[in-house]
Amino acid sequence: MEDTQEIFIGMVLCAAVVAFLLNIIMALAVNGDAKRLRQSRGELFLFGPKAWAWTVFVFSIAVAAMYRAMHHLSLRSSVPAQDR
Repeated sequence: MEDTQEIFIGMVLCAAVVAFLLNIIMALAVNGDAKRLRQSRGELFLFGPKAWAWTVFVFSIAVAAMYRAMHHLSLRSSVPAQDR
C-alpha cells in the first residue's frame, strides 16, 4: 500500500514540475512574440509584453490561446482606423 502511495506522489510531483516548466516556456515564448509584434506593429491589444507573459505564466494555456486569438488570427480588420 505504501509503495503505491509513493509512486502516486512521485507521479503527481513529476506532473507538477512538467506543468511548471511548460508554463515558463510558454510565458517566455509569449514575451518574445509580444516584443516582436510591438516592434513590427507598434501596439499590442490590452497589455504589454511583460503583462502578457505573467498572465500566461499564471493562467497557462487559456491565456496563451486568448493571446494567440487576439494577435495572430485575422479577427481584426486589416484596414487602419483612419482609413475606414
